[in-house]
Amino acid sequence: MKQSIVVGGICIGSAIRHTRFADSICFLLLIASSLSADEILFNEHVRPILVEHCLQCHGPDESRREAELRLDSEDAAKESVIVAGDPELSSFM
Repeated sequence: MKQSIVVGGICIGSAIRHTRFADSICFLLLIASSLSADEILFNEHVRPILVEHCLQCHGPDESRREAELRLDSEDAAKESVIVAGDPELSSFM
């Protein structure tokens, strides 16, 4: 059984995964800050980062999903932790 650490509803399994996650958040913030709010497209800008760093544990496969957190679709992500256009209100941060 693998050990997991849950921080703010997001499961972090190791320091390496935590670092990758933090890097992806920084990258996401960089993209968000360089584009206006209407230019950010979930499937084009956000989803690829989530696919690379988050969807193994927080994707469509309910049997593998951790912390009941689903991030593979824009609607699911916005229901749980992302507040579009307002990173300070997003618990994803």
